[in-house]
Amino acid sequence: MVNLDHCNRVLRVDEEKKTLVVEGGIRLRDLNLRANKMGLTMPNLGSIDEQSIVGAIATATHGSSTRHGLLSQSVRSLRIVLANGSAVRCSATQNEDLFRAALVSLGALGIIVEVEFEMIAACNIEWDQSLHSLPYILDRWDKDLWTTKEYTRVWWLPYMRRAIV
Repeated sequence: MVNLDHCNRVLRVDEEKKTLVVEGGIRLRDLNLRANKMGLTMPNLGSIDEQSIVGAIATATHGSSTRHGLLSQSVRSLRIVLANGSAVRCSATQNEDLFRAALVSLGALGIIVEVEFEMIAACNIEWDQSLHSLPYILDRWDKDLWTTKEYTRVWWLPYMRRAIV
């Protein structure tokens, strides 16, 4: 097992492109805090910000929105250490097949040690949540549940037959 907890630095910032190059062990919360100091933030974030950037990428972590996809969609390039010990840089234009496979690889291809991540201008998102019955949720599932707000999260509470929106 390899632990990247101490590989958590921001290596480069490109303010013009709005990208940060970070080490693979940086936690999402720390990435966002450091980016915010530069006027940037992640374009999408799941409910849990405790995971590392490479853990989030490798497991297809996503936020709750139809407008924003997987976190890996914001990856512009990465550096991965393969089983033979070589460190390979890849992107949509360089080693494209490896890049696409590494974005949701579950760690099977190697260890992603560096990520270039595209950010957006910093903003604040208000949190508004309410508890609803399961029929209410299911009635709106294919109508307006996911389109009323830019970010929507639904937590199903099966033991209560309700959901938090």
